[in-house]
Amino acid sequence: MSQRRVASGQRAFEVLGISEAEEQVYRQLLAHSAATRTDIARAAQIPASTAQRLLDSIQLKGLATYSPSHPRRYLAAVPDMAIEALIRRQQECLQRARLAAQEMQEQIARTRDRRAPEQVVELIESDAAESLVYEQFQRGAQEEIITLMRPPVSSLEPPYECTAQAEARARGVVLRSIVDADFLALPGAVERLRSDTEAGTQVRSVAHLPFKMVLVDRRAAIIPLDLHQASGKVMLLRSSALLDALRALFEMLWAKSSPMAFAPGGELAVRAHEMVVPAALQDLIALMCAGMNDKAIAVELKMSARTFERRVVSLMKALGARTRFQAGWAAALRSVAQGVDRERLDLACVARRIK
Repeated sequence: MSQRRVASGQRAFEVLGISEAEEQVYRQLLAHSAATRTDIARAAQIPASTAQRLLDSIQLKGLATYSPSHPRRYLAAVPDMAIEALIRRQQECLQRARLAAQEMQEQIARTRDRRAPEQVVELIESDAAESLVYEQFQRGAQEEIITLMRPPVSSLEPPYECTAQAEARARGVVLRSIVDADFLALPGAVERLRSDTEAGTQVRSVAHLPFKMVLVDRRAAIIPLDLHQASGKVMLLRSSALLDALRALFEMLWAKSSPMAFAPGGELAVRAHEMVVPAALQDLIALMCAGMNDKAIAVELKMSARTFERRVVSLMKALGARTRFQAGWAAALRSVAQGVDRERLDLACVARRIK
């Protein structure tokens, strides 16, 4: 008989301390009312001694009772009541563990030498320790997980990440990621981002990221120190002014980045958003999207060719673009979002005119 499993691959009752063999005997007992150990052994195709051991075990867990007659006849407890009792018992154990952890933290606070500064930065030197910390980040997050992703990467999908992120989303954790152009060029990166966005992660892109980072709940962050190797030493940073500054940097990058989406066929697309563009460049965007060439735009705006070039460079910086083609594309998307007449917006013309 197949056993129901949760997203992590565990059986549903495994967390309650019910083994697969115990669950099988309990299910057989539900199907055979007032069964003896011989009945259960025959139905489950196991030795009678094994059946007796498993019946005794589930009886101690409250899943079964037996009659005083000889031989004993076992009756299965009603599942919703029996399982609910085990769940409540487990919750009580978890609550005691949580209180014990809080007491430990309070004890540390009482015994710490206040003359010594708190250890804000810790160096992690092994891949195993890094993986453990990262998984703890995912599973312990309560509010947000924000990520900067750029090459090099050892794997686009660590084995635990999908489950841990799904559990985080179920708790209401907000996931946001910023990737750069080099990350998008990695084999499999687009597919990975498609899966992330479909699952609920907000993803944006920029031309270049200076480093990689994972920051959780304004409490801690991990930052790889080697920008040329996928593995190596990692800095663990805890709550501090430096951590606050890194989160502020993320928000600035987020405001200037381009939201990513995927077309119904799975193709990568970029959505327009409220880009922060100086008012002096608004007319330049409108004329670019109208398909006017460089000279005509300069004449219309009453500026020299050199001034026009400076304005284009400023626009590229405002849009986070590395090339004039990318700036034209971002400007066109922005104009579409603001309601520019689509019949006048020829993207091919825009790209050709600003190259």
